[in-house]
Amino acid sequence: APYTFAWNNTATTEDLSGLMAGTYEVTVTDANGCTATESVEVTEPTVLFASGVATNVNCNGGSNGAIDLTVNGGTAPYTFAWNNTATTEDLSGLMAGTYEVTVTDANGCTATESVTVTEPTALVASGNVDANVSCNGGNDGAITVNVTGGTGEYSYAWTGMEEVAVVSQGFETTGSWNYLISPAVYNVSGDVWNIIEEFSGNIDAASEGTHFFGMRDLDNTNGGGAFAHTITFEAIDVSSYGELTLEFDYNIVGFDTSNGDLVEYIVEFDNGTEWGTPVTINTENPHTTAGWETMTITVPASANFVRLRLQGTQNGGSDYAGFDNVRLYQPAAEGPSLTDLAAGTYEVTVTDENGCTATESIEVTEPAVLVASGVATNVSCNGGNDGAVDLTVTGGTAPYTFA
Repeated sequence: APYTFAWNNTATTEDLSGLMAGTYEVTVTDANGCTATESVEVTEPTVLFASGVATNVNCNGGSNGAIDLTVNGGTAPYTFAWNNTATTEDLSGLMAGTYEVTVTDANGCTATESVTVTEPTALVASGNVDANVSCNGGNDGAITVNVTGGTGEYSYAWTGMEEVAVVSQGFETTGSWNYLISPAVYNVSGDVWNIIEEFSGNIDAASEGTHFFGMRDLDNTNGGGAFAHTITFEAIDVSSYGELTLEFDYNIVGFDTSNGDLVEYIVEFDNGTEWGTPVTINTENPHTTAGWETMTITVPASANFVRLRLQGTQNGGSDYAGFDNVRLYQPAAEGPSLTDLAAGTYEVTVTDENGCTATESIEVTEPAVLVASGVATNVSCNGGNDGAVDLTVTGGTAPYTFA
């Protein structure tokens, strides 16, 4: 001693303070000129960084927003101070807004982050009467609901205009549409004309429930040869309904029309016993569906009855087919517009892709009953022309014409 110190940052003291991260080298010289060197590395943590990802609110005015905050760098553990007084890393149950957080690490270093949680514009349904009923008791009214805001596409549910089931048959233990089978059912040595659960590896399950009506190798001694095996459904009185939808499911594996194999149906809109020309479902050779498919037939509002016949014909093949889930129903009102309406109040619930809803009520009016009442003034003398009629008209919609 004494010693002198020469640091690579020009310092000459024995100890150093107030340093940034880096490598510090020192040469120590004693009184005799002897020297020693040392290198010391001062480290620092990585930059403290906070990044937030928002889950936006589904519906305007809702509170299901959330923020997932990720913190990197600094020195754990961290503390969190949000501008909504929360002290957790992540937030949930949020309304739309901007949320700011200060993250502090164990060394007192801080980082800030600002995250905005958004919400869609308000879902608003506004009704418009396109046409009121023109004559008292009529049904030519029309309405439209206009929708703004929300998210994505909309669906419409009109109160009192939901789907109405008329009859159905799923070949389970219950079913309201009665039917007759010709010939009688059989299931012998792989020849099948019967209600079953599966054709293993070909039709492995029903389209609904656990059973369907299956067909395989219909050309056999039990069935009597290659003729149409039929399922004939009873006539249903539909005179009290408007337009209906008739549906049934079918599944075909390998039926070939070039061999005379046919899967067909016939629909009649009367209460008779005659059947028209069948409609062939299997149109390819051979024909195999992609699983169960649905046939849909529109029943016009003018129909008084509906009859259905399902049938299969097989000319020696061992392919497979099935029918299931036969339904006759009045579809629910869909879409933003309704026509052919009687006077009344119609309510609709509109739902967007996020499940947000808005309701609207629209009133369709009709004029009062059109009434004409006449009072006569009789002719005073035989052959005279001083008679008169005073006609009074009420109701309806002015102006009136007279014929």
